[in-house]
Amino acid sequence: MGCGVLLRFLLVFLWIKLTDVVSKTVLQCPDTSVDAEIGKTVILRCLSVPQMNVNDMTVEWVVNDTDHHVHAQRGGKQKLDDQMKEYRGRTSLFDNKLPEGNCSLRLTVQMSDSGRYRCSVIGEEILSCFTYLSVNEKINSSGLMNKSDDSSFSGSGQTGGDGKTGNDTSSALTSVVIPIPIIIIIIIIIIAVVIWKCRKSKREQNNQNMSEREMRRIEYSKAPGDDNV
Repeated sequence: MGCGVLLRFLLVFLWIKLTDVVSKTVLQCPDTSVDAEIGKTVILRCLSVPQMNVNDMTVEWVVNDTDHHVHAQRGGKQKLDDQMKEYRGRTSLFDNKLPEGNCSLRLTVQMSDSGRYRCSVIGEEILSCFTYLSVNEKINSSGLMNKSDDSSFSGSGQTGGDGKTGNDTSSALTSVVIPIPIIIIIIIIIIAVVIWKCRKSKREQNNQNMSEREMRRIEYSKAPGDDNV
């Protein structure tokens, strides 16, 4: 197979793989079910796989398929016109994580927040995933259920629904997000190697052709009888 044919084949294969990766971008909610205590902070995780910059897209969260938003924003700006009044002042996204496709919602929990939450990214197409949030009351040392009002939440050092502090958001934001497949990087390297080898082979062929022409020129320049005894 010639260098040109091989290079064209690799370029076509790379294009197919890139198209395939883009078409298979999905939104994942790693935690399909989350438990939380009232008055605490919980993080409902939502990630694009592979990573996709969603900063300029519309990111919205709704609960129980309602028409109004739990939280929504676009281009780093909150869209509060359709936000449910019950959630005002209790929700936020991680703005610095949106370019990485992290659409996770931070929510200060109230008892009425239990339900099925949908995370959606709206661009040329709509990607969605779901998480069910179950809100519980506190249990004291006697095993009795106690209600806790929202004023008990101070933000700092509070325990979230997963038993971790409200400040410890790194673990909730950390997830293995698949990058562009390694095979594409390998193909790019192979293409570079093929181009280099083709150029090297062409130079060697040119040098060989020049040597052969030079040898023929020397042979033809020696006519029979030119050497005198």
